[in-house]
Amino acid sequence: MNKLLEVLKDLKGQKVVFKWGEHGKEFQALIKDVNLTRKTVALEYLDERVSTGSGLCCPLINIKRVEGNTIILNTNND
Repeated sequence: MNKLLEVLKDLKGQKVVFKWGEHGKEFQALIKDVNLTRKTVALEYLDERVSTGSGLCCPLINIKRVEGNTIILNTNND
């Protein structure tokens, strides 16, 4: 978990791709903040299908792994 936090902190302020599982849909987002206490990542959507400025908070437990600027999320199918 600590290594994941360090990687995510390095990506703060950058545009990344979130992917639902290994072969799932993707969306682009900007990492706004990494909260070490709550173990969450605050995001802002950069996808034209979602209104500008919309955001969400992703618990770190939902992140399977990070590959470069791609964050692969856990799914029920994984």
